Amino acid sequence: MTLIKVSIALFSMVFFLNCNTTKNTGNTMTSDSSNSTMSNSDNSMTSDTNMMEAGYSKGVIVYSDKEGDCPYTIQVVGSDAMFDPVNLSENYKRAGEKIWFTYSPLRMMNRCDKANPVNVDDIKTR
Repeated sequence: MTLIKVSIALFSMVFFLNCNTTKNTGNTMTSDSSNSTMSNSDNSMTSDTNMMEAGYSKGVIVYSDKEGDCPYTIQVVGSDAMFDPVNLSENYKRAGEKIWFTYSPLRMMNRCDKANPVNVDDIKTR
């Protein structure tokens, strides 16, 4: 009986000591003003890493006035992927605007040939 109690106690200690909290507070971006030793390139690489870890994609707003094209699309940097944001704010409707964005794909018919429709969940200027 004592062996069972000791085994349970040992198992419990190992279990609780190995538990880690992985709660995401959503506050992954921090101000780098307190760390003045980082160069701008280090700072941007850290920022890029933080944004990508937070689920953001790097994009550029592309404008087109061709008939049959979506007027504003998002080109994913480093990829051929093009998205048709159905809820793009007027603040971001500028050709060449560099952005970070999160999105949800939409199950609807494409409005243009070159891009898939998405709902922009969050968007930030790079």
